[in-house]
Amino acid sequence: MKKNTRISQTDTPDYLPFVKNWTNIHIEDSLTQLNMPVLIEEFGINSHDLGYNQTWRQMIMEVVYEAILDSAKNQGSGAGGLFWQQLTDEMENFADGYEIILNQASDPVNALIYNQSRAINAVHRARCI
Repeated sequence: MKKNTRISQTDTPDYLPFVKNWTNIHIEDSLTQLNMPVLIEEFGINSHDLGYNQTWRQMIMEVVYEAILDSAKNQGSGAGGLFWQQLTDEMENFADGYEIILNQASDPVNALIYNQSRAINAVHRARCI
């Protein structure tokens, strides 16, 4: 879902609805056309984008995670999400603007990722029992 052009929260007020629609369409197509689970990959925004802030990134991730979890809870094809990319402090030289450094306690997206992981795991675990 990464765009080739830089985006800005102020320049693209329709970006969140686009993300929600894009995610839901791909989840729905995976179910109705392919009858297969879907893993949404490489979503996020670049920290080098004009107007970037952690809240904006978190809002985008919440939209994607919400669509995946809603689908999974309703027996849909949403199987999970993989953001690009997870690093540790020691790996900052690999940072490309899309990185999330999970051991940075001040980053609010850490709790979002943790909660999504637990929620999607609970849904899939309940299906397997």
